[in-house]
Amino acid sequence: MSTAAIAAAAATARTRRRVLAALRDRGALSPSTATSLPLTSGRERRMLERLVREAVVVRTAPDRVYLDEARLAAREAEWRTIRIRLIAIVAGVTIALAAAVYLVSARL
Repeated sequence: MSTAAIAAAAATARTRRRVLAALRDRGALSPSTATSLPLTSGRERRMLERLVREAVVVRTAPDRVYLDEARLAAREAEWRTIRIRLIAIVAGVTIALAAAVYLVSARL
């Protein structure tokens, strides 16, 4: 992964944490406590829309949202599973390539 890709992923993670923290700070954790969220940057607005699409944040009115903590926990568990599978795949491919290189070099 390139340095730019790593920086972009880190920026996305920070924005996600800021949006989630803003909802928690406002106590927007249920339909009855839904709030409007004054987001200052386009990145934060895009992240909010992404979280709404993922059903982690629920819109109760055009300008009112709340954080569904149970759904967030479920999504984070899904993301963890995906990361573990990707790591296993990369490790498997790396081992297979190393074995192939070893076998080819042993024949030379």
